[in-house]
Amino acid sequence: MKALNDFVASADALNTTIKGAKNDAFDNAIKIITGTQNLKNDETLKKQADLVTQKLQELGGAGGANLDGGTDLENAKGTEIKNDTIDNIKTSGINIDANSYDAVKLKDLLADDAITEEQKKAYNELLAALNSMKEQLNKITVTSSFSDVAKNSKSDVIKSLNEAGLGSLVVNNLNLVTTNEGGQVTDATIAQDIAEQIEKPIREASNSLSNVIGGGLNAPATALSMANQTNTMTRLAKLSTPYSKDLALASAIKNMEGLELASGDNSALSSIIKEYTKRFDYDNSLWANVIGAKGSTDNGDPKLYGFSVGYDRSFDNFLLGSYFTYAKSKLDTSYLDSEADNFELGIYSRAYLGDSELDTTLSFGIGKNDINNYKLIDEYLNGDYDSKFINIAATYGYVFKMQDGFFIKPFLGLAYGYNKNDSFSLSNDKLTQEFNKVDGSTLSANLGVEFRQYLSDGSFMFVAPSVEQELSVSRDDLVSKFRGASTSFTTKADESKDTYAKVIAGGEYAVTRDLFATVSVGFKTNGEDKYANGSLGVKYKF
Repeated sequence: MKALNDFVASADALNTTIKGAKNDAFDNAIKIITGTQNLKNDETLKKQADLVTQKLQELGGAGGANLDGGTDLENAKGTEIKNDTIDNIKTSGINIDANSYDAVKLKDLLADDAITEEQKKAYNELLAALNSMKEQLNKITVTSSFSDVAKNSKSDVIKSLNEAGLGSLVVNNLNLVTTNEGGQVTDATIAQDIAEQIEKPIREASNSLSNVIGGGLNAPATALSMANQTNTMTRLAKLSTPYSKDLALASAIKNMEGLELASGDNSALSSIIKEYTKRFDYDNSLWANVIGAKGSTDNGDPKLYGFSVGYDRSFDNFLLGSYFTYAKSKLDTSYLDSEADNFELGIYSRAYLGDSELDTTLSFGIGKNDINNYKLIDEYLNGDYDSKFINIAATYGYVFKMQDGFFIKPFLGLAYGYNKNDSFSLSNDKLTQEFNKVDGSTLSANLGVEFRQYLSDGSFMFVAPSVEQELSVSRDDLVSKFRGASTSFTTKADESKDTYAKVIAGGEYAVTRDLFATVSVGFKTNGEDKYANGSLGVKYKF
């Protein structure tokens, strides 16, 4: 019974509303636009109001006569059910006379089949016109209020937009959905909508960009550093083979086959062998690799591919090498696309101190970076900038010789990376956002163990699991403003310190005495971010 009463009450309220709307739209002088200066002078709004008036006339008819053509809800009520009626039903039951119930009337009341396609079309056009009016009124309201809202705002983003004359960006993308307790739109409610619909996405885009160019090592730079570390570690492991002298002597003897000595003195033979094997005292190598890397991070999945070429030479207790790497990197996020051409030049060395090994690496690189499709609300900006980076690392390890060419080396290392990004701007034909330079650095420690297996033919393999702990992370905040504004806004940099699990593995296969095929892989993760890389290459020894 309660549900029935609620339905009747709602129907009565709807009837009253329709009557009131009819009086406003047809019985009185139609006045959709008030005399407010901003409204009556807006040509777009006037055209939309004329269209609304036209569609109302098409649907309602002259004076709204069409609205009276349906079932009279007020007089369509049935017999009132009273307490004595219910008492009689309890004792005598219900006798239903089909002639007393007009099912056809109920059907007409719930679904009027008399509505034509033309009326449906006109109704849809009326709704579209009303929505267009709502959007235009929305723009007029925001346009007239934004300047005051921005001046009173505590947000540097909103102040920068206003000072740069970008009110149209706000007007065209703001939907007024918040009202006060009285259901009115005010400067305070407009400020709330601006904070949610305008400032928030701008902040999110800036945060994504901050993580991409980041101080310290961003995702593509991390992938590149990991790839070069894998290559360098593979070279150093190879150059520590204990079979170098044995291979030199065997090669000398093999190449002396058929040689006739002028003297039968054994010292002459020894002298010739010594002179011949001197060229094996220096292991000169040229090598080249193709590299690839892929990552999975919270801020996009970096991809990288390129090549490395290098040269190294070993001495009695020391070896020295250098390399050059070119890599193309790509990173897409929900707010931007980033591409870069990376160039890196490095040197690496190993000093032998008894059973100890001290490794050092130093590299310098530059990046030519492009930012495309930077999403600023509904605008897409593009730009480019240059970056420079330096990596320094030192690792100490102690080698334990097991048996049959198998070695174990626990190691401990420190690494420092510095990254410098020039100031730049992103723009399209409507606006420009300017960004200050961003610098950053990371100091980390690495603890692990390396397992090596050397074969007598010169081939080898190794695997080195380790744990990397960032000890210090320093990154500049991203400071930007819109061109023409004096107010800048800041995006805080992420300076959290991560712990990574890493593993690097590789090997070299002797194709001939002087030519070798190399392969290496690496993996690094902190549980959320993951990086994997690999390389294939060749080495020529002379």
